[in-house]
Formats: sequence, C-alpha cells, structure tokens
Amino acid sequence: MALRLPLRVAPDAEAAARLCAARLADLAAASITARGSCVLALSGGATPQRMLEHFAGQTLPWRDLRIVQVDERLAPEGDPARNLTSLEQALVQSGPLPRANLYPMPVTLALASGVTAAIVACEQTLRELAGNPPTLDIAHLGLGEDGHTASLFPGDGLPDTKDREVGFVAHAPQWPRLSLTVPALNRARHIVWLVTGTAKAARLAELIEGRGTMPAMRIAREHAEVIADAAACGAPGDRATRNDAPRHEP
Repeated sequence: MALRLPLRVAPDAEAAARLCAARLADLAAASITARGSCVLALSGGATPQRMLEHFAGQTLPWRDLRIVQVDERLAPEGDPARNLTSLEQALVQSGPLPRANLYPMPVTLALASGVTAAIVACEQTLRELAGNPPTLDIAHLGLGEDGHTASLFPGDGLPDTKDREVGFVAHAPQWPRLSLTVPALNRARHIVWLVTGTAKAARLAELIEGRGTMPAMRIAREHAEVIADAAACGAPGDRATRNDAPRHEP
C-alpha cells in the first residue's frame, strides 16, 4: 500500500499560498542551520504566484539561499510565459533575494546553441550547487489537471528518464520546456506540493492516496507533504480543518 501523503488544508487559495510560503521558509531555515545553505527548486505557473510574493516576505538569511527552477518554458526573455519572469519579479526585483542567488535554467543557451548544450550546462550548475549527484534541499511542486508535475506530462517519455537530471519536452503545451527529471526531484530532502482549485480535486485525491498512473505518482513520497485549499480537497472553506502534521527534520 502506498504511503498516504500528509495534508494541510487552508480555507482558500490565498491562505494556502501563505501556508506554503511559511513552510518553505521553515524548511529553508532548518537546512541553512544544518548545512550552511539551502538549495530550493521552485515551480512556475499560475498557482504559485501569490506564494512567491508571500515567500519574499519571510525572514530568512537570504544570502544562504540558492534558488533553482523545477522547469522552464523556452519562451523569449521577459515573456510572461517564462517562469523566470515571475521569480525575478517576486524574489529579486520586489524581494530580498540577491540576483546572484537565482540560477535560471539556460533558456538563452538552448535557443542559441540547442537543448543538449543547455541540459549539460544546467546539470553542471546543479552539481556545483547540490553535489554529485545533486541533492536538492527542497523541491516545491504543483499538480496539473492532467496529473503532470514539473514538465513531466502524460504520454511523454521524460517521466521515464533515469540517467539525467534535466530533460527536454518538445511537445509541451504552448512552449517546449526544460524540466528536472524524476530522479533529480526524488533525491530532494523535502518535497512540498501546493495544489489549489476544484479542477484538481480528483487528481489531488489520487496523489494523496497513492493511486493511479499519472506522472505525479512517480515522485517520492517518503519526504513529501501537501498543502492545498479546501476547493482542491472538495470541502467548503469553513470545513477546511485537516492538518496532518508534516515532518520537521532538516
């Protein structure tokens, strides 16, 4: 039987964003205390935007935090479709993160020299930051209505990749993408899922209970936890009381 994921439910998406930001900050602080630094992989998309803004308001030794991307679209620099655009706005331009501590996936290199060169460069950066093989301190993940996470989509071969840290998705929605692979994500010391909205309720139930074959089910469960709003859990906001205590080890 699959391990049931710990679940913390917030009344609405805004409260879930605040809760997730605080949890990531707690884990980052514990990592910095234990190891002197923290490598945090952040997801993009619409769901985490408010979470990033709340995260930027957390009290942390930001100089010891290293931010990498879970995935990225091969869109032009500054395009709203780029996950980097919202990361820079929330954490660097309007927030306390030193620009040198944000390590974008090398989209410019991918567009100029090809995705192979970009993958090699991205994997080298991960090794320099997080060891060989890279071990992220924290991976923050989202969940799509189709069961994808990162840019690991149903029907694509990337979820089956076992020998790379970064992969390429040519036929992703809207834009081709670079993404961390299942092995890279599964080595993370902590995995924090943020899921909101009624459209994801069925997939969230599968994820929590450990059933189904969606790509999100490839992600390790032993050090994972879920933060969701009441809508994603199929409960009215005033009934959102579930709080399975997550683990706190650094």
